[in-house]
Amino acid sequence: MYNGGRIVQIDTQTKQLLLSISIPNVLRTTSLTFGGKNFDEIYVTTGRDKTNPTDNNNRMDDKRNESFSI
Repeated sequence: MYNGGRIVQIDTQTKQLLLSISIPNVLRTTSLTFGGKNFDEIYVTTGRDKTNPTDNNNRMDDKRNESFSI
């Protein structure tokens, strides 16, 4: 969820939130994919808002422009 600091799973039929995983020190998750030997790992990328001049100084968002696994 961009600007949410989390990844979410939503039921497309009922529109209900099924799962929410908060990612510490990340404001902008940008993408995810599944991987690992059994596809049981989630790889997440993060970013920053280049249109916002104050974004470069945002201390809450320590993990900008990184990728990591959950």
